[in-house]
Amino acid sequence: MKIILSRNVSMTAYEVVMEVGREERRKDVISVLMRAEELGGQIRAEDICNSLLIDRPIAVGHTVISRCRDLGLLDDYGSLTPLGRESLERKTVPLPEHGRYRILCTTDPLVPQRILDLEGTHEPMVEDIVNARRAARRLESKGKQSEEVEQVPPWLVELKDQSIMLPRLGERIRIMSVAERCVRSQVEQNERLSLKWIIHPDRESELMAEGFAKWDMESPKVSHESIFLELLGDTRQAWDARRGVLRCGFNEVSDAEKTSMSRQLKLDRPTVSEYGTFDETEIRDVPIAPRTVKDAQEWGEWVLEHEITEYLDENSYPKLVRGVTDRFPDFDITLPEHDKMADQIRHGAILRGDLLPAAYWYLRAPTDLGKQEAVR
Repeated sequence: MKIILSRNVSMTAYEVVMEVGREERRKDVISVLMRAEELGGQIRAEDICNSLLIDRPIAVGHTVISRCRDLGLLDDYGSLTPLGRESLERKTVPLPEHGRYRILCTTDPLVPQRILDLEGTHEPMVEDIVNARRAARRLESKGKQSEEVEQVPPWLVELKDQSIMLPRLGERIRIMSVAERCVRSQVEQNERLSLKWIIHPDRESELMAEGFAKWDMESPKVSHESIFLELLGDTRQAWDARRGVLRCGFNEVSDAEKTSMSRQLKLDRPTVSEYGTFDETEIRDVPIAPRTVKDAQEWGEWVLEHEITEYLDENSYPKLVRGVTDRFPDFDITLPEHDKMADQIRHGAILRGDLLPAAYWYLRAPTDLGKQEAVR
Protein backbone atom coordinates (compact mmCIF):
# COMPACT_ATOMS: atom_id res chain seq x y z
CA MET A 1 0.00 0.00 0.00
CA LYS A 2 2.47 2.61 -1.17
CA ILE A 3 1.56 6.30 -1.16
CA ILE A 4 2.36 8.32 -4.29
CA LEU A 5 2.24 12.11 -3.99
CA SER A 6 3.08 14.57 -6.76
CA ARG A 7 3.01 18.28 -7.52
CA ASN A 8 4.60 20.98 -9.66
CA VAL A 9 7.45 22.89 -8.07
CA SER A 10 6.90 26.62 -7.57
CA MET A 11 10.01 28.42 -8.82
CA THR A 12 11.40 31.94 -9.07
CA ALA A 13 14.14 33.22 -11.35
CA TYR A 14 16.62 35.99 -10.51
CA GLU A 15 19.48 37.71 -12.27
CA VAL A 16 22.23 38.53 -9.80
CA VAL A 17 25.92 39.37 -9.79
CA MET A 18 27.86 36.61 -8.06
CA GLU A 19 31.21 35.01 -7.72
CA VAL A 20 30.76 31.33 -8.45
CA GLY A 21 33.27 28.56 -8.05
CA ARG A 22 32.83 25.87 -10.69
CA GLU A 23 34.30 22.64 -9.39
CA GLU A 24 36.80 21.16 -11.80
CA ARG A 25 39.25 18.29 -11.61
CA ARG A 26 42.57 20.11 -11.42
CA LYS A 27 45.20 17.44 -10.83
CA ASP A 28 47.95 20.02 -10.40
CA VAL A 29 46.14 21.73 -7.52
CA ILE A 30 44.93 18.48 -5.95
CA SER A 31 48.50 17.17 -5.93
CA VAL A 32 49.50 20.20 -3.82
CA LEU A 33 46.66 19.55 -1.39
CA MET A 34 47.56 15.86 -1.18
CA ARG A 35 51.18 16.72 -0.40
CA ALA A 36 50.02 19.16 2.26
CA GLU A 37 47.93 16.39 3.83
CA GLU A 38 50.94 14.05 3.80
CA LEU A 39 53.00 16.72 5.60
CA GLY A 40 50.51 17.05 8.42
CA GLY A 41 48.13 19.54 6.82
CA GLN A 42 50.65 22.30 6.02
CA ILE A 43 52.92 22.92 3.04
CA ARG A 44 55.70 25.41 2.18
CA ALA A 45 57.15 26.64 -1.10
CA GLU A 46 60.24 24.55 -0.42
CA ASP A 47 58.12 21.41 -0.09
CA ILE A 48 56.59 22.02 -3.51
CA CYS A 49 59.96 22.51 -5.18
CA ASN A 50 61.48 19.47 -3.45
CA SER A 51 58.69 16.97 -4.22
CA LEU A 52 56.31 18.31 -6.89
CA LEU A 53 58.20 20.82 -9.04
CA ILE A 54 61.70 19.45 -8.64
CA ASP A 55 64.59 21.77 -9.53
CA ARG A 56 62.26 24.70 -10.15
CA PRO A 57 63.07 28.10 -8.55
CA ILE A 58 61.65 28.73 -5.09
CA ALA A 59 59.67 31.62 -6.54
CA VAL A 60 57.58 29.10 -8.46
CA GLY A 61 56.72 27.36 -5.20
CA HIS A 62 55.64 30.67 -3.69
CA THR A 63 53.45 31.33 -6.75
CA VAL A 64 51.73 27.95 -6.34
CA ILE A 65 51.14 28.62 -2.64
CA SER A 66 49.76 32.07 -3.45
CA ARG A 67 47.42 30.60 -6.06
CA CYS A 68 46.08 28.03 -3.63
CA ARG A 69 45.65 30.77 -1.03
CA ASP A 70 43.69 32.91 -3.53
CA LEU A 71 41.40 29.93 -4.18
CA GLY A 72 40.78 29.59 -0.43
CA LEU A 73 42.42 26.17 -0.27
CA LEU A 74 45.34 27.20 1.97
CA ASP A 75 45.52 29.86 4.66
CA ASP A 76 48.26 32.45 5.16
CA TYR A 77 50.44 29.84 6.84
CA GLY A 78 50.08 27.23 4.08
CA SER A 79 47.69 25.08 6.10
CA LEU A 80 44.72 23.33 4.56
CA THR A 81 41.48 25.27 5.02
CA PRO A 82 38.09 23.57 5.44
CA LEU A 83 37.51 24.27 1.72
CA GLY A 84 40.90 22.77 0.93
CA ARG A 85 40.07 19.59 2.83
CA GLU A 86 36.68 19.37 1.14
CA SER A 87 38.29 19.85 -2.27
CA LEU A 88 40.81 17.14 -1.43
CA GLU A 89 38.00 14.79 -0.50
CA ARG A 90 36.00 15.53 -3.67
CA LYS A 91 39.12 15.67 -5.87
CA THR A 92 37.73 18.87 -7.41
CA VAL A 93 38.67 22.55 -7.07
CA PRO A 94 36.19 25.47 -7.18
CA LEU A 95 37.61 27.86 -9.80
CA PRO A 96 36.04 31.30 -9.35
CA GLU A 97 34.08 33.14 -12.01
CA HIS A 98 32.68 36.65 -11.63
CA GLY A 99 29.66 37.73 -13.61
CA ARG A 100 25.95 38.20 -13.86
CA TYR A 101 24.00 34.95 -13.58
CA ARG A 102 20.42 33.88 -14.00
CA ILE A 103 19.47 31.44 -11.25
CA LEU A 104 16.37 29.28 -10.95
CA CYS A 105 15.30 28.90 -7.32
CA THR A 106 12.65 27.24 -5.18
CA THR A 107 11.59 27.21 -1.55
CA ASP A 108 9.66 23.94 -1.93
CA PRO A 109 10.04 22.13 1.42
CA LEU A 110 10.64 18.79 -0.30
CA VAL A 111 13.53 20.01 -2.45
CA PRO A 112 16.79 19.78 -0.47
CA GLN A 113 18.47 22.66 -2.34
CA ARG A 114 17.32 26.20 -3.11
CA ILE A 115 19.21 26.80 -6.37
CA LEU A 116 18.11 24.40 -9.10
CA ASP A 117 19.89 25.88 -12.07
CA LEU A 118 22.43 28.59 -12.88
CA GLU A 119 23.46 30.11 -16.18
CA GLY A 120 25.63 33.08 -17.08
CA THR A 121 23.80 35.88 -18.91
CA HIS A 122 27.01 36.23 -20.93
CA GLU A 123 30.17 34.19 -21.22
CA PRO A 124 31.75 34.66 -17.76
CA MET A 125 35.37 35.72 -17.52
CA VAL A 126 37.48 33.94 -14.93
CA GLU A 127 38.23 36.29 -12.02
CA ASP A 128 37.21 39.39 -13.97
CA ILE A 129 36.56 41.47 -10.87
CA VAL A 130 36.37 44.75 -12.74
CA ASN A 131 33.55 43.60 -15.01
CA ALA A 132 31.71 42.08 -12.05
CA ARG A 133 31.85 45.34 -10.14
CA ARG A 134 30.60 47.25 -13.18
CA ALA A 135 27.67 44.85 -13.50
CA ALA A 136 26.90 45.32 -9.82
CA ARG A 137 26.89 49.10 -10.22
CA ARG A 138 24.54 48.80 -13.21
CA LEU A 139 22.15 46.80 -11.08
CA GLU A 140 22.33 49.34 -8.28
CA SER A 141 21.66 52.14 -10.77
CA LYS A 142 18.77 50.26 -12.34
CA GLY A 143 17.27 49.81 -8.92
CA LYS A 144 16.60 53.54 -8.75
CA GLN A 145 14.60 53.42 -11.99
CA SER A 146 12.82 50.06 -12.07
CA GLU A 147 10.63 48.16 -9.58
CA GLU A 148 12.04 44.88 -10.91
CA VAL A 149 15.19 45.30 -8.84
CA GLU A 150 14.95 44.05 -5.26
CA GLN A 151 17.05 42.94 -2.36
CA VAL A 152 18.64 39.52 -2.72
CA PRO A 153 16.63 36.96 -0.69
CA PRO A 154 18.30 36.27 2.69
CA TRP A 155 18.45 32.54 2.01
CA LEU A 156 20.56 33.21 -1.10
CA VAL A 157 23.11 35.14 0.97
CA GLU A 158 23.18 32.25 3.44
CA LEU A 159 24.28 29.90 0.64
CA LYS A 160 27.71 31.56 0.59
CA ASP A 161 30.50 28.98 0.79
CA GLN A 162 28.09 26.10 0.20
CA SER A 163 28.57 23.48 -2.49
CA ILE A 164 25.54 22.88 -4.75
CA MET A 165 24.92 20.25 -7.42
CA LEU A 166 23.21 21.58 -10.56
CA PRO A 167 21.17 18.65 -11.92
CA ARG A 168 20.71 19.94 -15.48
CA LEU A 169 24.40 20.57 -15.99
CA GLY A 170 25.53 17.66 -13.86
CA GLU A 171 28.18 19.81 -12.21
CA ARG A 172 28.86 21.14 -8.75
CA ILE A 173 29.35 24.83 -7.95
CA ARG A 174 30.19 26.87 -4.87
CA ILE A 175 28.59 30.24 -4.11
CA MET A 176 31.53 32.47 -3.13
CA SER A 177 29.93 35.92 -3.01
CA VAL A 178 26.54 37.48 -3.84
CA ALA A 179 25.64 41.10 -4.65
CA GLU A 180 23.10 42.86 -2.46
CA ARG A 181 20.50 43.41 -5.19
CA CYS A 182 18.99 41.29 -7.96
CA VAL A 183 16.48 41.46 -10.79
CA ARG A 184 13.48 39.14 -10.78
CA SER A 185 13.17 37.21 -14.03
CA GLN A 186 10.35 35.21 -15.61
CA VAL A 187 10.33 31.42 -15.34
CA GLU A 188 10.11 30.04 -18.86
CA GLN A 189 7.67 27.35 -19.98
CA ASN A 190 10.49 24.87 -20.61
CA GLU A 191 11.77 25.30 -17.05
CA ARG A 192 8.90 23.48 -15.36
CA LEU A 193 9.64 20.87 -12.73
CA SER A 194 7.44 18.28 -11.02
CA LEU A 195 8.03 16.07 -7.98
CA LYS A 196 7.00 12.48 -7.38
CA TRP A 197 7.25 11.25 -3.80
CA ILE A 198 6.74 7.52 -3.21
CA ILE A 199 6.33 6.51 0.42
CA HIS A 200 6.75 2.76 0.85
CA PRO A 201 5.45 0.79 3.84
CA ASP A 202 8.45 -1.54 3.99
CA ARG A 203 11.46 0.41 2.71
CA GLU A 204 12.85 3.91 2.38
CA SER A 205 10.87 6.51 0.47
CA GLU A 206 11.81 7.77 -2.99
CA LEU A 207 11.77 11.35 -4.25
CA MET A 208 12.16 12.08 -7.96
CA ALA A 209 12.16 15.27 -10.01
CA GLU A 210 11.34 15.51 -13.68
CA GLY A 211 11.11 18.44 -16.07
CA PHE A 212 13.92 20.73 -17.26
CA ALA A 213 16.14 18.21 -15.43
CA LYS A 214 15.58 14.68 -14.20
CA TRP A 215 17.20 13.38 -11.05
CA ASP A 216 16.67 11.45 -7.84
CA MET A 217 16.65 13.53 -4.67
CA GLU A 218 17.19 12.50 -1.09
CA SER A 219 13.78 11.81 0.41
CA PRO A 220 12.90 13.00 3.92
CA LYS A 221 12.94 10.27 6.55
CA VAL A 222 9.24 9.80 7.22
CA SER A 223 6.98 7.13 8.69
CA HIS A 224 4.60 5.52 6.21
CA GLU A 225 2.02 4.99 8.95
CA SER A 226 2.12 8.59 10.21
CA ILE A 227 1.77 10.00 6.67
CA PHE A 228 -1.06 7.57 5.90
CA LEU A 229 -2.95 8.48 9.06
CA GLU A 230 -2.57 12.19 8.31
CA LEU A 231 -3.92 11.67 4.80
CA LEU A 232 -6.90 9.76 6.17
CA GLY A 233 -8.05 12.90 7.97
CA ASP A 234 -11.32 12.36 9.83
CA THR A 235 -11.37 8.75 8.63
CA ARG A 236 -8.30 7.91 10.71
CA GLN A 237 -10.56 6.88 13.60
CA ALA A 238 -11.65 3.90 11.49
CA TRP A 239 -8.07 2.69 10.96
CA ASP A 240 -7.21 -0.44 12.94
CA ALA A 241 -3.43 -0.14 13.32
CA ARG A 242 -3.11 -3.56 14.96
CA ARG A 243 -4.65 -5.37 12.01
CA GLY A 244 -3.70 -2.84 9.37
CA VAL A 245 -7.25 -2.47 8.02
CA LEU A 246 -9.82 0.26 7.60
CA ARG A 247 -12.97 -0.69 9.52
CA CYS A 248 -16.15 -0.20 7.49
CA GLY A 249 -19.85 -0.86 7.83
CA PHE A 250 -21.40 -3.34 5.41
CA ASN A 251 -23.53 -0.64 3.80
CA GLU A 252 -20.52 1.68 3.38
CA VAL A 253 -18.68 -0.48 0.87
CA SER A 254 -19.30 -1.17 -2.80
CA ASP A 255 -19.77 -4.64 -4.25
CA ALA A 256 -16.24 -4.53 -5.69
CA GLU A 257 -14.84 -3.63 -2.25
CA LYS A 258 -16.82 -6.43 -0.59
CA THR A 259 -15.22 -8.90 -2.98
CA SER A 260 -11.64 -7.61 -2.90
CA MET A 261 -11.78 -6.45 0.73
CA SER A 262 -9.78 -3.40 -0.32
CA ARG A 263 -10.52 0.20 -1.27
CA GLN A 264 -9.06 2.76 -3.63
CA LEU A 265 -8.80 5.82 -1.41
CA LYS A 266 -9.19 9.03 -3.43
CA LEU A 267 -7.63 12.17 -1.95
CA ASP A 268 -8.41 15.67 -3.19
CA ARG A 269 -5.44 18.03 -2.68
CA PRO A 270 -3.86 16.04 0.19
CA THR A 271 -1.64 17.93 2.64
CA VAL A 272 1.29 16.59 4.64
CA SER A 273 2.57 18.61 7.60
CA GLU A 274 5.88 20.35 6.89
CA TYR A 275 5.84 19.26 3.24
CA GLY A 276 2.82 21.08 1.83
CA THR A 277 -0.11 20.29 -0.46
CA PHE A 278 -0.06 17.85 -3.36
CA ASP A 279 -2.16 17.09 -6.43
CA GLU A 280 -5.21 14.85 -6.31
CA THR A 281 -4.12 11.26 -5.84
CA GLU A 282 -5.33 7.77 -5.02
CA ILE A 283 -3.99 5.24 -2.55
CA ARG A 284 -4.65 1.83 -3.99
CA ASP A 285 -5.43 -1.46 -2.27
CA VAL A 286 -6.16 -0.09 1.21
CA PRO A 287 -7.24 -3.19 3.20
CA ILE A 288 -10.76 -3.00 4.65
CA ALA A 289 -12.65 -5.18 7.13
CA PRO A 290 -16.02 -5.19 8.91
CA ARG A 291 -16.54 -2.84 11.81
CA THR A 292 -18.92 -4.99 13.89
CA VAL A 293 -20.09 -8.59 14.17
CA LYS A 294 -23.31 -7.65 12.38
CA ASP A 295 -21.32 -6.12 9.52
CA ALA A 296 -19.14 -9.24 9.34
CA GLN A 297 -22.18 -11.54 9.27
CA GLU A 298 -23.87 -9.64 6.44
CA TRP A 299 -20.60 -9.28 4.58
CA GLY A 300 -19.80 -12.98 4.89
CA GLU A 301 -23.24 -14.03 3.62
CA TRP A 302 -22.94 -11.62 0.68
CA VAL A 303 -19.48 -12.96 -0.26
CA LEU A 304 -20.68 -16.54 0.10
CA GLU A 305 -23.63 -15.99 -2.24
CA HIS A 306 -21.47 -14.31 -4.86
CA GLU A 307 -18.85 -17.06 -4.77
CA ILE A 308 -21.31 -19.81 -5.53
CA THR A 309 -20.41 -20.14 -9.19
CA GLU A 310 -20.67 -23.90 -9.66
CA TYR A 311 -22.87 -26.79 -8.53
CA LEU A 312 -22.32 -27.56 -4.85
CA ASP A 313 -23.86 -30.40 -2.89
CA GLU A 314 -23.84 -30.86 0.87
CA ASN A 315 -20.37 -32.41 0.70
CA SER A 316 -18.60 -29.75 -1.37
CA TYR A 317 -20.43 -26.70 0.06
CA PRO A 318 -18.68 -26.70 3.50
CA LYS A 319 -15.27 -26.18 1.86
CA LEU A 320 -16.49 -22.92 0.31
CA VAL A 321 -18.00 -21.84 3.65
CA ARG A 322 -14.67 -22.38 5.44
CA GLY A 323 -12.85 -20.29 2.81
CA VAL A 324 -15.28 -17.38 3.25
CA THR A 325 -15.23 -17.60 7.05
CA ASP A 326 -11.43 -17.43 7.04
CA ARG A 327 -11.63 -13.96 5.50
CA PHE A 328 -13.15 -12.60 8.71
CA PRO A 329 -10.71 -13.77 11.40
CA ASP A 330 -11.70 -11.02 13.86
CA PHE A 331 -15.30 -12.19 14.20
CA ASP A 332 -17.06 -15.44 15.02
CA ILE A 333 -19.61 -15.64 12.23
CA THR A 334 -21.86 -18.56 11.33
CA LEU A 335 -22.85 -18.91 7.70
CA PRO A 336 -26.07 -20.72 6.65
CA GLU A 337 -25.99 -24.41 5.88
CA HIS A 338 -26.47 -25.65 2.32
CA ASP A 339 -30.29 -25.77 2.11
CA LYS A 340 -30.80 -22.73 4.31
CA MET A 341 -28.49 -20.72 2.10
CA ALA A 342 -30.51 -21.71 -0.97
CA ASP A 343 -33.73 -20.66 0.78
CA GLN A 344 -32.13 -17.36 1.87
CA ILE A 345 -31.07 -16.59 -1.70
CA ARG A 346 -34.55 -17.40 -2.98
CA HIS A 347 -36.21 -15.25 -0.32
CA GLY A 348 -33.94 -12.29 -1.11
CA ALA A 349 -34.70 -12.48 -4.83
CA ILE A 350 -38.45 -12.52 -4.16
CA LEU A 351 -38.19 -9.45 -1.89
CA ARG A 352 -36.28 -7.58 -4.57
CA GLY A 353 -38.63 -8.70 -7.30
CA ASP A 354 -35.77 -10.40 -9.17
CA LEU A 355 -35.54 -13.69 -10.98
CA LEU A 356 -33.92 -16.49 -9.04
CA PRO A 357 -30.13 -16.06 -9.47
CA ALA A 358 -27.76 -18.75 -10.68
CA ALA A 359 -26.41 -19.25 -7.17
CA TYR A 360 -29.79 -20.58 -6.07
CA TRP A 361 -29.84 -23.22 -8.82
CA TYR A 362 -26.20 -24.16 -8.17
CA LEU A 363 -27.30 -25.18 -4.66
CA ARG A 364 -30.81 -26.47 -5.35
CA ALA A 365 -30.11 -28.62 -8.44
CA PRO A 366 -27.74 -31.10 -6.71
CA THR A 367 -30.23 -31.46 -3.84
CA ASP A 368 -33.18 -32.08 -6.15
CA LEU A 369 -31.14 -34.52 -8.22
CA GLY A 370 -30.14 -36.40 -5.11
CA LYS A 371 -33.76 -36.70 -4.00
CA GLN A 372 -34.77 -38.06 -7.42
CA GLU A 373 -32.04 -40.69 -7.29
CA ALA A 374 -33.08 -41.67 -3.79
CA VAL A 375 -36.67 -42.25 -4.98
CA ARG A 376 -35.45 -44.54 -7.75
